[in-house]
Amino acid sequence: MKKLTISLLVSCVTFVSFVTFVSFVAFPAQTQADEAASPSYDIIIENGLIVDGTGAAGYEADIAISGDTIAAIGDLSTAQATRRLDAKGHVVSPGFIDLHSHSDRNILDRPDATNNITQGVTTLLGGNCGGSPVDMAKFMAELEAADLGVNMAMLIGHNSVRRKVMQRQNRHATDAEMQQMIGLVNEAMDAGAFGISTGLIYIPGAYSPPEETQTLASVVHKHGGFYASHMRNESKQVLDAVRETLEVSRKTGIGVHISHHKAAGPGAWGMSKQTLALIDESRAAGLDVTLDQYPYTASNTNLGVLFPSWALAGGKEAFMKRMNDPQMRQKIKAEIIDIILTQRAGDELWRIQISRYNTNPEYEGNTFADVLKARGLEPTVEQGSELAMEMQ
Repeated sequence: MKKLTISLLVSCVTFVSFVTFVSFVAFPAQTQADEAASPSYDIIIENGLIVDGTGAAGYEADIAISGDTIAAIGDLSTAQATRRLDAKGHVVSPGFIDLHSHSDRNILDRPDATNNITQGVTTLLGGNCGGSPVDMAKFMAELEAADLGVNMAMLIGHNSVRRKVMQRQNRHATDAEMQQMIGLVNEAMDAGAFGISTGLIYIPGAYSPPEETQTLASVVHKHGGFYASHMRNESKQVLDAVRETLEVSRKTGIGVHISHHKAAGPGAWGMSKQTLALIDESRAAGLDVTLDQYPYTASNTNLGVLFPSWALAGGKEAFMKRMNDPQMRQKIKAEIIDIILTQRAGDELWRIQISRYNTNPEYEGNTFADVLKARGLEPTVEQGSELAMEMQ
């Protein structure tokens, strides 16, 4: 059985200001008769407006906590407590759930997860965009031993599974390879994963046909899990990508979730009207389809999205071989230029900012335009494509 610890937070109703929160294992609240029998608690949060996450209207009540358990909810004005917190004018609610997190990459290095807790996020869903630990049982055991400051749920990443079986090969899986991937997904679900994620814009997920993801999604569906997708395209071909994602649900019956829905780049601006219409139609037809969207006009991803996927097949050595072929290099450059112009930045290279670059940390925080200007070069898309090839 998948066990989660849930958390409570108190925030101001007029602005986002988290005052206090506590973690507890969820059990049914005691009745008034139970309270009368044991009226002493560790903490009582009183006078708050409770918004319990069920969709019900907020209501004023007190909450009593004993140890790590909500022991009673109601009028506790006469009950005894070691500590009382006055939440008058504040909202008391369960902690927020971050359904699109990549915290599994470093949660074991920072198990306190202070950056999440201080924002009221108390449950994280990791393994998004196709990337996760493949040995889910081992990772779950490590999480269990880490004394986390948050709850951590996981998806099994399709890219990680495919890479484990096929490395970065640009081809369809053989029957034997599909059976290996099915086995790994089954093991992950048995170990406690909540579903599967795809990152079809990334390598090697970009090389997989729809039938592959549908097959693995059907495996997950049998376990009661769901399918989350960073779609194959979020720009000019975003409509086709949405249709592909919806087809997973139609073919398998699984619930699907579109991660960070967007219409990226000048070539796609305005297409969200059509993508949302497709989703509305699918929901009206009975499909279980949801989406999320981040509230800012930027994204954070790896440099590989500026390259045609075929150019990255086979790993670094194969990529460098292509780059050393003048004709192949020119073809790659031309496709990078098209991607920058239509899917990413238009002709404004200040839109591409370098957040991390281990080879030259001095680039970090600078845009492509900054780097080119520092070299005495015009910040043109052609120069930007050269910089991308150099950094890759």
